Amino acid sequence: FPVTITVQVFGISSSATAVSAGGERCVVLLADGTMRTVGQNSSGQLGVADTVNRLIPVKVGVSGNKVAGGFYHTAVVSNDGTVRTFGSNSDGQLGLGDTTSRLTPVQVTGLTSATAAAGSSAQTAVLLADGTVRTFGRNNFGQLGVNDTTQRNTPVQVLNITSATAVACGSFHTTVLLDYRDWE
Repeated sequence: FPVTITVQVFGISSSATAVSAGGERCVVLLADGTMRTVGQNSSGQLGVADTVNRLIPVKVGVSGNKVAGGFYHTAVVSNDGTVRTFGSNSDGQLGLGDTTSRLTPVQVTGLTSATAAAGSSAQTAVLLADGTVRTFGRNNFGQLGVNDTTQRNTPVQVLNITSATAVACGSFHTTVLLDYRDWE
């Protein structure tokens, strides 16, 4: 039955600094950089080396400063600017060069200055420190921003974006917030 009052999540104290939700699961980033995941895990989206659903948060073997939950996958931006992904990879949304799902975090090659990430049903967007954006995954509606509808299994640079400050993904689109000084 649905909970109609606010409750504290078991095992998560006041040290939580960020949260992201995806398909029937939640990812929590703690102040010390460690992550906890809870919920549905059919594709390994909890990142704990199995596909067992969890009712209590479990620790993931990766640390970071930003998290993004796609529907059945997760992206983590580490303090050093690298990105690790895990979970479903049916459309290349993990950016690892294939379509094999991963049960534990794997580093995405070529992303070394990431500052944020976003995920959706089957695509991922990563904001880099230089204001450019990389995308990967499903592209049936052009949601990767590369002027075609070809799926990409590795990161590609979004065209004509050089001053992004934030990214967000919807099921069939990606949105990029530009630095206001570039609005002309």
